[in-house]
Amino acid sequence: MRLTNLLGLRLDQHLLRPDPRKPEISAIMIGEEETKNRVPLMYPLSSRTAEILEIWLRDYRPLLVQPGNPYVFPGKGMGPMTRAGMRDAVKVVTRERIGVEINPHAFRHIAAEAFLQQPLGADVLPFLFALRRSVFPLHA
Repeated sequence: MRLTNLLGLRLDQHLLRPDPRKPEISAIMIGEEETKNRVPLMYPLSSRTAEILEIWLRDYRPLLVQPGNPYVFPGKGMGPMTRAGMRDAVKVVTRERIGVEINPHAFRHIAAEAFLQQPLGADVLPFLFALRRSVFPLHA
């Protein structure tokens, strides 16, 4: 997921909850009007990822957010976290946890490399990352 889409995630638009009475989130959906390539994106969430997201939304996000802010990753006032804020947060956490600073954009490349190591990875990669055919050879 591109950083712009991550920062733009809203509680009221992008989190798919199959049963609105329950907190479980099964996927993140981003409409074509919000993506760089005008391709709609859907990211199914593993149960572990959904659990971590729920912990964030329930326990940590409320400590940082102004009431009424609709963003999953809130910034000051009613807006989303800034690009610099997310970039710096990711770099601090990766440095603390694995000893190497990794910026958010590098995660797309790391994930692409991981997919290429899997059977059918090269066939699935363009769809998962909404890559144009002209960009795909860079990851092959």
